[in-house]
Amino acid sequence: MKNVFRKLAIVAICTMAFSANSSAQKADKEDYKNDKKEFRSSLTDDQKAMWKAERKKRKIFHKEFKATLKADQKAIMADESLSKEDQEKKLSTTLSPSQREMWENNKKQVRENKKAFKNSMTAGQKKSYKNMEHRGEGEANHKKKHLEKSDD
Repeated sequence: MKNVFRKLAIVAICTMAFSANSSAQKADKEDYKNDKKEFRSSLTDDQKAMWKAERKKRKIFHKEFKATLKADQKAIMADESLSKEDQEKKLSTTLSPSQREMWENNKKQVRENKKAFKNSMTAGQKKSYKNMEHRGEGEANHKKKHLEKSDD
């Protein structure tokens, strides 16, 4: 009888811990969405145009870059067992010189555009952006840790 109560107590404690963790994750996700909404609403029309133009450039690059990929490279990108970071590392070892140059030029351009965008931001926008980025990193780290645990 004591064993039954112990098992029930363990199950109840585990359930409560899981439930609390799940609630905290939902709250973090909501906070991230609110921070993102607040940040985007604070942007000027010029900043919104910069943001949209950068997004459009990234989409074009991804489409053009994907068109250069060979079958084995596409297989790496389609491998769901790899995290995005691992996919990028593995893919980088298979890039041709022209693909590598294309990749590096894009990274350089993105960095320059990000710097220009950040230079256009007010102190309040920078603070809001930093909050949003921090929460987004937390969410990404949680997903990464979750994936690593599921691999074990």
